Amino acid sequence: MGELNFIRSKLPDTVPVREAHLTVLHSVTLAVVRKLGCEDDAGLTGTPVLKALPE
Repeated sequence: MGELNFIRSKLPDTVPVREAHLTVLHSVTLAVVRKLGCEDDAGLTGTPVLKALPE
């Protein structure tokens, strides 16, 4: 069992700040799936794919 806590950032809610947070989250997730030995890194890419969702 694992847990990841996130304390609300005092940084402004901008695209670069959100992308930085997502990059950290991706790195942590990738490290966990590799530690667990998930096949094909559980489908994660080596670097995060940051694309805005269509509105």
